[in-house]
Amino acid sequence: MLPDLVSLALFVRVAETRSITKAAEASHIALAAASRRMSLLEHQYGVKLLDRTARGAELTPAGKAALHRARQILGQADQLKSDMSE
Repeated sequence: MLPDLVSLALFVRVAETRSITKAAEASHIALAAASRRMSLLEHQYGVKLLDRTARGAELTPAGKAALHRARQILGQADQLKSDMSE
C-alpha cells in the first residue's frame, strides 16, 4: 500500500523544518497525529526515516532517499491536478 499524499507532504515539512512540532503546526494538525503519521510511514516501509531527538528530527540515509522521491510524487500529484483542471 502506498502512503497517502498528506503523510508525504508532512514528511517533506518535517525534513525541511527538522521538527515534527513545527511541521505539525504548519500543517494544522496535532503533534500526536503528525508523530503517528511519521511512525506509520516508517512502519509501512520497514525503515527508520527520522532520528528523533529533543532538539528536533534529522533524516536518516533512508529518509534522505525518501525525501527525494516524496518531492517527486507530490510534484506529479500537483501536475495531475493541473492536467485534470484544464
